[in-house]
Amino acid sequence: MAAPDPAAVAAQGQAADLAMGDVGLTGSTALAEPSLLDIVICDHRSVATLFSLFEGAAQRQAQHEMQMLAAALVVAITTHSQAEDAVLYPLLEGDAAGSTDSAVLALTCREEHRLVVADMRMALASVGCALGGPRAPGSTPPDLEDAVQRLQANLSAHMLNEERMVLPRLAAAYSPEALIMHGKNFAAAKLVTSFAVPGPAGMPAAAAAAAEPAVPAQAAAPAGKAGAFPARADTAGEQPMVM
Repeated sequence: MAAPDPAAVAAQGQAADLAMGDVGLTGSTALAEPSLLDIVICDHRSVATLFSLFEGAAQRQAQHEMQMLAAALVVAITTHSQAEDAVLYPLLEGDAAGSTDSAVLALTCREEHRLVVADMRMALASVGCALGGPRAPGSTPPDLEDAVQRLQANLSAHMLNEERMVLPRLAAAYSPEALIMHGKNFAAAKLVTSFAVPGPAGMPAAAAAAAEPAVPAQAAAPAGKAGAFPARADTAGEQPMVM
């Protein structure tokens, strides 16, 4: 296991802050449906849990489990971030009360998303996935654990910024009923993203990130075995699994 670096230590501190930051932003216990704010916070906690599980797998050097958790992280982060781009940030930009401050905050969040996309590409490249982008001939692929630690550091800071700055501003700008409606739009945007076809310019859709293997030609499944389960990376003599 790689030695922890300052970025990883900072990410752990931010994750602890996130875990203590749930404040019931919907504003009314009488409302039975989750609001946009509830769904965003729930997604953040789910991602934090995946990072924690990955850390445990890394300590055990369970390579197959690490790859599966990295794939789950890519799916969860991609669907969430694209839904934020489609629903959350336009609401922030449309907050007339916040004016320029809200627009600048939305721009900052979008820039942070671009950084997270670069980190996800590095994590994909580390396991040989073609969706991670091309590598220079002879270059060494990044280490999966290092790539996920970097992703965690940047994403934890981004999620903490959203919960401290963005969500309270939306809670003040929109009624609880409106936030419930926008929560439904957010959930629908995540569903659309999960089935979208990947484009050449942006981060691939979540379904493609989980389903597009970069398997060498010699490792292709024999005829009639296309539905076979991928090989375990921690089983001697077998082909490592790739996303």
